[in-house]
Amino acid sequence: MIVKVKKAKIFVMEENTADLLLTLQKNEIFMATSKLDAKSIDVKEEQDIIVRATNVLEKLSKYMEKKPFFDYFTVPYEQFINEDEKRLNLLSSLENNFDEIVSLKDKIKNLSNELNLLNPFKNMNYITKDLNKTIYVSFIFGFIKETELDSTSNFLKENSAEFEKYELTDLGYPVVIAVDKDNYDVVLEELNKLNFNQINLPSLDVKVIERLDQISELINNYSEKIAYIETELKTNKTNDLELKILIDQLTAKIERMTVGFLKTEETVYIEGYVREDMVDRLHEVVKSVTTEYDLDITDPGANEEVPTATKNNTFVKNHEVITNMYSVPSTNDVDPNPVMSVWYFLIFGIMMGDVGYGLLMVVLLGLFIKLKKPKGTFSQLVHVLYYAGYTSIFAGIIFGSVFGFSVDFISYIGKIFGQDNWKSFSMMDNILTMLILSIGIGVLHLTSGLVLKVKVSLKHNDILTALADGFSWIFILVGGSIAVIFATLVKVNILMYIGLGFVAIGFIFILALAGREKKGAFSKVASGLGGLYNSANYLSDLLSYSRILALALSSAVIAETMNTLAALVQGNFVGIIFSVLIYLIGHTFNFAMGMLSAYVHDSRLQYIEFFGKFYEGGGTEFMPLKFDTKHINEITY
Repeated sequence: MIVKVKKAKIFVMEENTADLLLTLQKNEIFMATSKLDAKSIDVKEEQDIIVRATNVLEKLSKYMEKKPFFDYFTVPYEQFINEDEKRLNLLSSLENNFDEIVSLKDKIKNLSNELNLLNPFKNMNYITKDLNKTIYVSFIFGFIKETELDSTSNFLKENSAEFEKYELTDLGYPVVIAVDKDNYDVVLEELNKLNFNQINLPSLDVKVIERLDQISELINNYSEKIAYIETELKTNKTNDLELKILIDQLTAKIERMTVGFLKTEETVYIEGYVREDMVDRLHEVVKSVTTEYDLDITDPGANEEVPTATKNNTFVKNHEVITNMYSVPSTNDVDPNPVMSVWYFLIFGIMMGDVGYGLLMVVLLGLFIKLKKPKGTFSQLVHVLYYAGYTSIFAGIIFGSVFGFSVDFISYIGKIFGQDNWKSFSMMDNILTMLILSIGIGVLHLTSGLVLKVKVSLKHNDILTALADGFSWIFILVGGSIAVIFATLVKVNILMYIGLGFVAIGFIFILALAGREKKGAFSKVASGLGGLYNSANYLSDLLSYSRILALALSSAVIAETMNTLAALVQGNFVGIIFSVLIYLIGHTFNFAMGMLSAYVHDSRLQYIEFFGKFYEGGGTEFMPLKFDTKHINEITY
């Protein structure tokens, strides 16, 4: 149900503001009305730390053991709120570690490139730095292709150039060519024509072979440093946990910092909303921070946009996610969730309608809820599907279906009670009956929506709307159903006439009241006749419930088809293996598509047909200040 909210002003001394906000966040009962834009306040430091910690956490994940899927991270409250300087130091230390790893890897890369460059010249007995000091001779380093060796050798001899070649490589023969400085440009130009590959060797103080040993040693040293740092990252199991606490801690801090408060000469005060049934609790919470306070509780203004707070049991509370995906109730509405949740629960189960699929929903989602403990909106949605597993099992028992196989559960149950004529309801053999049942569900569903329409109208003391738009169509739907049932299925004329009488009363209400806001007799009559046109809309709405039959039937047909295909290949051992694959793939697909289709079409029936009869929506959800953690699953107190 929708709970009234009160406007609250909390007055405290300025030095108590931080503690008050933290305590309000912990208790999750107060929704602040004034929220500052994060850009308008100084939270840059906190945001920068969050970004840094998130980046380091991502890098760190490569070195940590993979967390179990059902890992559940809890943190004691005192540890969560404690702004420990060690976490910031840890963040800086880890950043330095990763920076050092990057730097060392860059050095290794550069050294490896130098190693590859020098290695072909490892047998060269010259020191390149000395060669650069010669006055009359220039030295050219490079590679002569094996196919060009003879022609290049002849050319160099003709130009009085000396060269020394070393072991053949993929690029050709590495060579050192000594040429007169005056003839350097001419020789180099001709060498290029002979596909000579010139390179520049670094100026070294030692021979190439000695430099190669130095490079190898440096690479080994740098690699050992990297290995040591990475080992430290892997062995420290608490690094990622501390960073996760830091991120969620600062996120919660920013949330508190964005709460706007006003100042008087001696105090500050925070404005917001509190549920009417939590006013006393709010007093206790504020008093736990300071005894020097004042709490002003008033009713919201007449035209004030007030957040909508609901109070429901766990079953209904989880189904609120379905309504909120459409629109949050406004304070002018009645809470649709107590009624909607029951219908969603029942219709989803009928659409799935299989004991096997229902058991999978209950077992798999039940384990997921127990072990993973999802949070927030996702948790609500998982619970909705988990609940629907039970109605899927119940509907599967009625339909006698287990993964598409026919099992007459009702017959077995009948024998327990000494009844030999009880049988499961086969949709395949009773499609018309199933269609009638689907339409019957539609009548009841729409009627419950109209009852809520009456309740909303009476809440606003609008009796005429309750009669014209609520009771009128209730009489028509219920009366029409009674008339059809007792005229066709169970022929009792008196009850048929009573049903027609209800229909007549409904039409009279519409004719008399549909034009109640119009002026002039003609306008009122025209509006009354126009109101009767809604009969076509209601007929369309009722036909929409045929989707219950369509989805239940399609799921059953696909399951049965998969079973038939699997049976066809079971002629030998190999066939049995293939049949198992068909069972697994086919039923996994059918199960997934069945759940998705049931979720979508069940939601549509609530949004269009059910909500369309009474629901206004457009409200703002009551969202109290709280710890909205990303990494921490639970804060223990």
